Amino acid sequence: MNARTAKNLWTTAIVSLAVAGVLVAPAGRANEGGFEQGRLLVKLNPGVSSGEFAALLKRNMAQSVGRVAGIDLQVVAVPQAFEAPLAAALSADPRVRFAEVNHYLEPRELTANDPYTNYAWHLPKIGAPVAWDFSLGDGVTVAMIDSGIEATHPELAGQLVAGWNVVSQNTDTADVSGHGTKTAGVVGATSDNNLGVTSVAWNVSLMPVRVTNRTDGVASSLDIAAGLVWAADHGARVANVAYALPSDGSISAAAAYMRGLGGVVVMPSGNDGAYSAASANPNVLVVGGTDSADLVPTWSNYGTNVDLTAPASAIVTTAIGGGYTSGGGTSFASPIVAGVAALMIAANPNLTADAIEQILEDSAVDLGAPGWDQYYGHGRIDAAAAVQMALAWQRVAADTQAPSVAIGSPAASAQVSGTLSVQITASDNVGVTSVKLYAGATLIGTATTAPYAISLNTTAYGNGALQLTARAYDAAGNEALSSAVAVTVYNAPTDTIAPTAAITAPTANKTVSGTVTVKSIAADNVAVATMTLYIDNVKLCTGTSTALNCAWNAAAATRGTHVIKLTATDTSGNAKTIQVSVKR
Repeated sequence: MNARTAKNLWTTAIVSLAVAGVLVAPAGRANEGGFEQGRLLVKLNPGVSSGEFAALLKRNMAQSVGRVAGIDLQVVAVPQAFEAPLAAALSADPRVRFAEVNHYLEPRELTANDPYTNYAWHLPKIGAPVAWDFSLGDGVTVAMIDSGIEATHPELAGQLVAGWNVVSQNTDTADVSGHGTKTAGVVGATSDNNLGVTSVAWNVSLMPVRVTNRTDGVASSLDIAAGLVWAADHGARVANVAYALPSDGSISAAAAYMRGLGGVVVMPSGNDGAYSAASANPNVLVVGGTDSADLVPTWSNYGTNVDLTAPASAIVTTAIGGGYTSGGGTSFASPIVAGVAALMIAANPNLTADAIEQILEDSAVDLGAPGWDQYYGHGRIDAAAAVQMALAWQRVAADTQAPSVAIGSPAASAQVSGTLSVQITASDNVGVTSVKLYAGATLIGTATTAPYAISLNTTAYGNGALQLTARAYDAAGNEALSSAVAVTVYNAPTDTIAPTAAITAPTANKTVSGTVTVKSIAADNVAVATMTLYIDNVKLCTGTSTALNCAWNAAAATRGTHVIKLTATDTSGNAKTIQVSVKR
């Protein structure tokens, strides 16, 4: 693709909206491969300047059209049909944490064939009635990252707090597909009111965060990530995401952001009956499904990323139109876990995100193979045991132990140039909250999630010795300083000197005839890359040495004056052009 073609791709004006720290550009078209055409999601390593990023995008025929604040996720426009290769090219750059397509994800619901039943078997199965003696979820906000919620439903109207439509960037959170109203009823429908259904956490506040405007409920990775950030910034302690967790870095980054603010993110494993070899995500609780016999249905996804299971078949809940329905799928299991997390937080508001996850896993009913297994994870959720453990939990004694931190790459005494990714390892007895990289006394960047990689542009420093150090911090404010790593910066000087060149034969104003040997030479302070001879601006020959001789059939030329031109170019792109005139 040439520059003119690439430039013509950007004839459409780009209009951005800035709302609640989220910048959103006009969407590209969906394709049948499951991602948005003409868009990538890019996250940079700390330490990369806006100028560097702009130059990187320009070299890859891309441009920034928006970002998700909080996690600094960049939305990048690229030529359609080039999404995958450009994502790979950007990901290979040491300044880029990840670059990926903007996937479209479907809500993970199964349509139940069973007859409608008002028997909520899942509540006694998880010990909810016992848990309710100690907690009903008061004072806890659960964000429903879904298709919206029907605000007029008699069992949801009194439960709602202000929400947000991430796609339209407004407050329209009406349920566009019906799925969000169902999952909301599982978590927190008004209960003990002689009406309809009973939820897991009767008194929670439900925050509708609509991440789709499509009637089929399909949402993009970008909108789900932005929805999580919005929920975290507006006080949600728990977020239930209606979509199975893909391998996308954007959603993981948003989940890490929410966890950093003390929140818990719950997502379904999916309903394809498929095995996942993905690593367990440290910032997301992935929930598989079980039936009334505590068996994992054949359609519930399983694998290395499953943390817990919960009831997922024939779950009675609220439906749009003010009614009720029975549904199934892992997107009904995850809101049960989200509801139990809310009960725990209400019972003990001092619980940390790490404590909530640990208690949920430790209190789960161990089914299948002893301990964690790929079908049940740590087991089926047990609300009664989880709330009791939450009540008993208390913060450990003040943490006075500093983290450990070291620079893994580059190695000491290494010669470095250009932009490099400095790799830092850090650990702590409780948890590392941030890692900072210094070049001398200058702060280069801060990383808050592992792996800790920070970009260093060595061209900002003169050639010679440079000392790198890293500092790691934990939540208690303990700090550690790494051993210094001394490297040598060497960036070759920028060559701005053009070659020298000469046409040695024929000489200026000479009369020529027959076949003429045109001779030329060139020299450069670094190296000559190419030499090209032209007759009347028509290329005669080209070469890559410092001398170029070509035969010209002057006999075939018209009588009169002709121009012999030589262009010599060096390896830095500097060029010198000279010419002589001869007569025929």
